[in-house]
Amino acid sequence: MIKKLFFAILLTIASTHSKGQDYNFPSPSTIALGLSGASDSTAWAVFANPSGISNIRQPIAGTGYHNAFQIEALSTQTAFVIIPSSLINTGLSYSRYGNQLFNIQQAGITAARALSNRLSLGCRMVYLWRYIKNAKTPGAFLLDAGFRFRLSETASFAVSAKNPARQKIPDEYNDQPLPSFLSAAFIAGLSPSFRLTADVMHRTDYSRQVYSVGLEARLHKMAEFCGAVSAKPVRLAVGANINWKNLEIKLAANHHDHLGMSSTAGIIYSFSRKKGGER
Repeated sequence: MIKKLFFAILLTIASTHSKGQDYNFPSPSTIALGLSGASDSTAWAVFANPSGISNIRQPIAGTGYHNAFQIEALSTQTAFVIIPSSLINTGLSYSRYGNQLFNIQQAGITAARALSNRLSLGCRMVYLWRYIKNAKTPGAFLLDAGFRFRLSETASFAVSAKNPARQKIPDEYNDQPLPSFLSAAFIAGLSPSFRLTADVMHRTDYSRQVYSVGLEARLHKMAEFCGAVSAKPVRLAVGANINWKNLEIKLAANHHDHLGMSSTAGIIYSFSRKKGGER
C-alpha cells in the first residue's frame, strides 16, 4: 500500500511539473537561465533554436545533467554529438527526464545551415516516448524550427518554434497535448566583452508569455559570467562558462519565486586543437 501511494504521489508531481515546462533538456547557455532559447548559438542549440548549430566548425560531443527544484525524480540527463560539413551541420541528441517509475525520453536529429553570412536556418525532428511502469509506452514525432538573422556587426534577431503543430501524445483515456512554444530574441553586442539578450516566449497551448533579459560578460579569455531575469514566473539566474583547451564547462542555476532552485551542468569536447580560452 505504501509503495503504491508513493508511486501515485511521484507520478502526480512529475506530471504536474511536465505540463508546466518543455520536455527538452534545458540548454545551460539559455533555457537554464530562464531565457527562451531563441538566442542560442552554441552547441547546446540542439535543445533550443536549431539554427544555432550552423556556426559549429568542428565535431563536438557533450553531456549534461539538470535538476529541477532539487527533486531527483524531476532530473534530466542528456548526451549529444554535432557533426559539421560544408553542406549542412547535423546534431544527434538523446535526453531522459524522470526516473525508473516515470520518465519521458527523446531522441532527436537537428539540421542547420548558414545560407549567407547573415541568415541561418535550422530544423529538428524529435521522437518522444513516455514510460510509466506497468503501462503502455506511447510516443509521438515532433518538429521544431528556427532562424537567426544578423542585423549588423553587433546585433542579431532570432526566432524559434517548438512543436508548432501542437502534437499530442496518447494515454489510456485521451490525447495529452505536448508543450508548444514560439520565441523571439534580440541579441546585442554592447562591447567585445559584453552581450545583452532580450526575448519573449509565447506558450501557445497556455496562451501566456515569458519575458527575459540576460547578460554575458567575458571576464577572462577562459571564463565568462552569465546572468538573467525573467517574469511570469519570476526567475533570477546566474551561470558561468569555463573554456580550457578542447573542453568547455557550463554551469547555470535559477531560482523560481515559488518552487525554488534548479541547477544545470554541461560539458562539451571539441575534436580540434585549441589553445586555452579559444572558442
